[in-house]
Amino acid sequence: MEESFNVECDETYSPPRAILSSVKMELLEFSALHSDVAVKVPVISKFNSSGGEEGAPLNLTGTPFFFSSDNYFFAVGCNTRAMFWTGHGSEHMGCDSICLDGSFNISDWAETNGASSGNEDCRDISIPFKLQDFKSSFEPKDGKQRIKGPNQAFLVAYGFEDNIKSQLEMKNLTSMPMAIRATLTLNA
Repeated sequence: MEESFNVECDETYSPPRAILSSVKMELLEFSALHSDVAVKVPVISKFNSSGGEEGAPLNLTGTPFFFSSDNYFFAVGCNTRAMFWTGHGSEHMGCDSICLDGSFNISDWAETNGASSGNEDCRDISIPFKLQDFKSSFEPKDGKQRIKGPNQAFLVAYGFEDNIKSQLEMKNLTSMPMAIRATLTLNA
């Protein structure tokens, strides 16, 4: 099999973790049928209290992998617009994370998070085909960005939000599962 699919065992963790060597990400699942790989990626967060932004652009350039269309862009926070930029900044999309009554409520998460109206819904953002790098940024929506708590943005594999049970659990997330797909070449 091609070197890009080599897996290393990182024994510094207990239990040890499988790392997909070419992208240096934890391997969660592999589907040979669709050439999909589920990997663990960091959440990109901005904490309003300090004004600092954490996280780095995700880049798969130089590997046979690209971000799968089996992900969606997700933003969490109150009155925040999360922007999704391709690596060269040539394409960008945004979605709004809103809160009813100015507070984030996990029971309203699916209805209120990025689901304000029209194309502002994060889940409706199509991931560009064969995208290999992107970054996220944040801006206040209508100048009313929430003062306390984190704003988060991430690409996440479809269905993962079903595993989130509480607001505290959401705030404490540092990584998410994301699907990447490989471009396979046949050697004749």
